[in-house]
Amino acid sequence: MREARLVTAAQAVKVGRDGADLFGWAEELLFTIPAEQYVGLEDEARGRLQRGGEKDWPLVALALASGDAIWSNDRDLFGVGVVVWNSFNIRRASAADADARFDQDGKR
Repeated sequence: MREARLVTAAQAVKVGRDGADLFGWAEELLFTIPAEQYVGLEDEARGRLQRGGEKDWPLVALALASGDAIWSNDRDLFGVGVVVWNSFNIRRASAADADARFDQDGKR
């Protein structure tokens, strides 16, 4: 959560917005996963990461345990056998989804 707040604050400065305003919606959706749920996959997760990327093992282990994707721009995570979305692709997919919804609803 701390990192998410820091990243949001930095992005807010870039676009001239209040970081608390931008992070508010996400804070309602985010929650902490107890380490017990993924720590058993530490060795497997570390084994998938290149040297220097081992610090990211909790993200990989959590993705392995949950079957969920990772949202990160960290290139150390690409190619580790779990789905990784970067911010550019999330924005692109979200825009395409929004366009499709408008087309289906006939609002456009």
